[in-house]
This record gives sequence, structure tokens and C-alpha cells, in this order.
Amino acid sequence: RDGRKYYVEGSVSSSVPLHALGQEVTVLINPRDPERAVLQSGVSYALGFALAIMGLAGIGAFWMTFRFNIFSLVMAAVILAGLGMKIKGAWRQQPLSLEAWNAYKKATLSARVFTEDARDQISWAEALRVRSAVEAHLKASRFAVPVLFLIGFGLLFLGYHFYGKTEKFLQSADLATGTVVDLSRRDSGDGNDTYSAVVEYRDARGGNFKFVDPFSSSPPYYYAGQEVHVLYNREDPNQAQIDRGLVNYWLTALFSAMGSLLVLMGLHSARKRRIGIQKT
Repeated sequence: RDGRKYYVEGSVSSSVPLHALGQEVTVLINPRDPERAVLQSGVSYALGFALAIMGLAGIGAFWMTFRFNIFSLVMAAVILAGLGMKIKGAWRQQPLSLEAWNAYKKATLSARVFTEDARDQISWAEALRVRSAVEAHLKASRFAVPVLFLIGFGLLFLGYHFYGKTEKFLQSADLATGTVVDLSRRDSGDGNDTYSAVVEYRDARGGNFKFVDPFSSSPPYYYAGQEVHVLYNREDPNQAQIDRGLVNYWLTALFSAMGSLLVLMGLHSARKRRIGIQKT
């Protein structure tokens, strides 16, 4: 709006150009400070989505495996102590001023914006190297894109299969209260053994049944004497599992997430291939 020309670098880079020369893009600008601008790109949203999924997976793993016991408290204390030492080692003896902190944050986190006078500071790409990278990507994507789609849709089909299997089991399942009577040790082969709960329960007809939980962890997630909710097939009580609510669909979520990621990667590679063909 001030009539001056600016150049903004995209905050996401890749081995193959994400855009073509002459392509129109959207730039978001701070109206009060023209030198604060970002290049709007769907890749940023994709990376944010991937990080969010990783964070949710970490929270889910913590929720499923954490037990309030001495071992967990000791491990938490060790991790917090190590984190504290890292923070202490990185702590500045001379604290940054607010102006210096804003400048540091802008330099490290914000997209770089150049004026017409400062355009020589941009590391311009060589046309020959860009063309070579595009040609190499086009050759690789001939095989990569179909493989990504094939595996991705295959995983999505597996996710749908396990969803139907879980739904069928839940529709024919009754709920009972079971007791963890023992722990089953699973030898991992590398010395890190895991443990599964052995659950005993009684069905509506009064019969006693016992099964081994397919989930295993170290340290054990369950302990002997603990009561759990059990889902069992009313027609065949030997088919039973611990009721974990939404986590009952963990296989569906796992394969669907992996399949969706691979399909998105295939679409992204196909888009870059189309742009590369247009360039050539």
C-alpha cells in the first residue's frame, strides 16, 4: 500500500520447486508493517496438520500407558531434571530486551521480506540446477505417485475393513465386569519384554471365561486384581476384549491415518509433477 516493491520468501522449501515462475500466489501482509508478510501456502497447513496428529498420537499413547506409580514418578522426575538442565544451559546471562526478542523471533520464525534495495541479499536459484531437480523429480514420480496411491488406498481399505469388523463385534457384544487375574509376559527378543493382562469374567449365563488382552506394554498397564470392563460375543463368549471406548477403533484410526497421509503425499507429488511438466 505504500507503493514500494517487496520480495517475500516462502517459509517452506523443498528439493523440487513448489511453484512455477509466473504463477500467481496470495501474500498476506500486515497493513501497519509491510515488511511483515507471509506467502499463503497449503503446505504450511499440511505440516501443521501433521504436527497436530503427532501431538494427538503422543497424548493418546501417554493416556493409554501412564500409570500413577513409583516407576512413573521416578521417570517423570528424571525427564524434568534433564529438561531443567537443558533450559539452564541455554539460559542467557544477559536477558534479551523486548525489542531484541521481537527481532530474534522475526529472524527465526517469520518469512524473510526484502525491499527493492535489498534484493541482492536473496540467494537466487540457478536456472540449470532448478531444471535438473525438476527433471529428476519427474523421473522418480513416474513410479512414486502410483505406488503412493496404491499403498495409500490399500491402507484405507484395511481401515474400512477393521472398522466393519469392530462394528460387527460391538453389535453382537455384551458388557461384563472382569478382573485381571495375572500378567502374560511377551518376549520381544531384544530384552525389552512387555506384559499383557489376563482377564477373567463371567457372562450372563454364569459361565467363567478367561482371555489374554492383545495390548502389551512395559511397565504393565494393568495390575493383578484390577477390575475392567469386558466386551464379549454373546454367541461365543470366548471372543472377548477389554472395553476401551473409542480406542476400540485403534486399528481403523491407524490404517486410515497412514493411508490418508500416503494419498495426500501422492496428490502433492502429482501436483508437483504437473507443475514440472508445465515448466518443461
